[in-house]
Amino acid sequence: MVTPPPESRARKFPLWLPAPNPFALATVVFFVCLIAAPLIWFPFDVESCWLPWSRASEGVAPWRIYSTRADCNYPPFVLVLLTIQEAVRRLLHAQETGVLSIILTKWPNITAHLAGALAGYTLLRGNYGETYARRFALLYALSLPLFVNAALWGQADALLALPMVCAVIFSMRGTPIPAGIALGIALTIKLQAIVIAPVLLLYVGKRFGWKPLVQATAAGLAVMLAISLPFLLAGTGESMLKAYTGAADYYPLRTLNTFNIWSYLNHVDEYVRHLPSEMVNKDDRLALGPMTYRDVSVSLFGVALSFLLVALWRRTTAQMLAWTSALSVWAFVTLCTQMHERYWVPGAALFLLVAPESWFALGIALLTGLTAAWNQWLVLVSNFMQYHRVPAWVKWSLDMGWAPSLTYVSLLNVLLLSVGLGFVGWLAMRPIEETNFAIAESVADPDT
Repeated sequence: MVTPPPESRARKFPLWLPAPNPFALATVVFFVCLIAAPLIWFPFDVESCWLPWSRASEGVAPWRIYSTRADCNYPPFVLVLLTIQEAVRRLLHAQETGVLSIILTKWPNITAHLAGALAGYTLLRGNYGETYARRFALLYALSLPLFVNAALWGQADALLALPMVCAVIFSMRGTPIPAGIALGIALTIKLQAIVIAPVLLLYVGKRFGWKPLVQATAAGLAVMLAISLPFLLAGTGESMLKAYTGAADYYPLRTLNTFNIWSYLNHVDEYVRHLPSEMVNKDDRLALGPMTYRDVSVSLFGVALSFLLVALWRRTTAQMLAWTSALSVWAFVTLCTQMHERYWVPGAALFLLVAPESWFALGIALLTGLTAAWNQWLVLVSNFMQYHRVPAWVKWSLDMGWAPSLTYVSLLNVLLLSVGLGFVGWLAMRPIEETNFAIAESVADPDT
């Protein structure tokens, strides 16, 4: 049980940041997203995956996607949504590849984008006050990486961000079981959600005890089983399992157009060390002794995650949970090989949880959002223009932005991670009463 602290305990917010009505704002942004949805999309994801996969379900059986489409490598919740989309398309007699079909493909992600703003507002206002909650909703609704991913690209990372953010907020509020359920749902969307599990498990276990931890874990596993059960009963369990076991090493490359540390090192290897271009991006080549670049990347992430866990152990507060959750995702994408550019999105969304607390936090959130959106935009445009005509300014943004981004934006993302880790380390060493940040700490009774 959590006793919501009064808003007066919170420090001053950045005064210039408005706090509009989140429901009116979400309505406006929703219609903007619908207008933008048919203008551009990622051709491979939408035309070669989502649309044919949804047709394979025939609008009634999501497990048929696994049994008839060998190229399907997504967990079950996404397939359920594709089945609903196909059922609606057939009900409306829409063309299989028309404008309405594209909008239907994007609607779960657009809805999840705006639902995240409203869910965050609803869940945060009781503990952190009306102003804080409204400003989170403002930043989430206007988030560029979520907009690019959901309304423009048509991918599921905005959908994934919703239960991940909810899992963190529920934990911050002192309600571990809903947090476990939210994380379980996230894991049936993408395995990537597992990245925040360590900090959530440590926080719940240390703050509330082993019993709530076991209950939350059981709730998460139960919801995963409930979503997976129809697929298991239909005999497609093995194909569903491959969506998880085949996620790693699917593309054995140092980076898949992601502006992270490996993007910068690719530039160094090709233009400074003059290594053959065909081998530069491979992550299975030797780096240090018997260790491949893949091994090195996992080790780097392990070190960063361990640092975050130690910091959270020293300072087990809601504020620290929000920071370590966001930084876990950012470290994962920055340091690991085989990363897609879309993987920034949940991290950028999680940073919004702390954005209203100070100028520093707001700056980190805005910069991570900007680089996440820019990385997606350049990759989206470069693929879309191979099959469709684009305005001159769109092509100009790609021509002018790609080469500098491989180095400067990559280094900026590494810098943002470094600054975030440094801040968390500083925060962990200070008594709670000496910090000057706006998040009001939840007061939970572990025995209730």
